[in-house]
Amino acid sequence: MTIKNPLTKQELLIYNSLKGIKTVFTNKEIQNIFQEYKVQRINEILFSLNKKNYLINLEKSKYILNDVYSIEDLFKLSYLVNYNGYIAFSSALYYYGLIDYEPFTIFIINNKKSKELIINNRSEEHTSELQSH
Repeated sequence: MTIKNPLTKQELLIYNSLKGIKTVFTNKEIQNIFQEYKVQRINEILFSLNKKNYLINLEKSKYILNDVYSIEDLFKLSYLVNYNGYIAFSSALYYYGLIDYEPFTIFIINNKKSKELIINNRSEEHTSELQSH
């Protein structure tokens, strides 16, 4: 993890409260924990933590810590980000023990627009569902 800038007191407080969390969290969840901060300030802090490489913004209002994740954690995170999708292609074969090598890309099929995320130098590809006519 490359850290470019030191954290402010507020950023450090929020970041330390998130350490060890290996799941997706939202702005709203942080707002519920830190009710003394206004919504706009929480959003600014999360934006800043993302910009400084402490967080990864998965999609609007969804974050994870920029941390080292195991392949199993990445499969869980993929599902949490895209709960209406399913693991596919070589990712599914590895997940169910049908192939031995760890995929560099975790494929999640859904009916949304294609999107790629990079976590731990691994690509996570969310692709549109294949339709047969």
